[in-house]
Amino acid sequence: MLVNVARRGKPYMAEVASATHGIAQHGATRLPSVEVDSFNIEIKDEEGFLGDRASKRAFRKILETLRKPLRNSGDDPLGETDSEQLTKGILDEALIGEDVGAAALVHGAIEEFAQELVYVTRRFLKSKAWSDTERIVVGGGFRQSRVGNCIGSVVGRAAV
Repeated sequence: MLVNVARRGKPYMAEVASATHGIAQHGATRLPSVEVDSFNIEIKDEEGFLGDRASKRAFRKILETLRKPLRNSGDDPLGETDSEQLTKGILDEALIGEDVGAAALVHGAIEEFAQELVYVTRRFLKSKAWSDTERIVVGGGFRQSRVGNCIGSVVGRAAV
């Protein structure tokens, strides 16, 4: 999920406190220090919604595409389990385990995903709705794993 966040001067504490309980509710557009201008943009290309190219499902699709020729030759280091069914733990083990081929495969998927994230972000930033963007928040909960941390570094590379 990509979120466009534009900083707008003074905090909105009074408005946030009256509108929600606690700091903020899910999907709130005003937070203590920022105003969220938009959450995604429904831009379509030949493959569907542009934002779908930088999602967990997209990462799994990339991984599956890379595994297909290996599976056809009987050399898939991740075995017979479908990419959609691979847990974060299995992917983590592939990254840090002894099988260099498995690590290379997962790293390849991460790198290709990074390129998709950069493409989506650049396209969003060209839109009028995101023209004054100062910060982008990337979310989705993938970060609680080794694979997620690698994808976190993707965000850093995309920023560069």
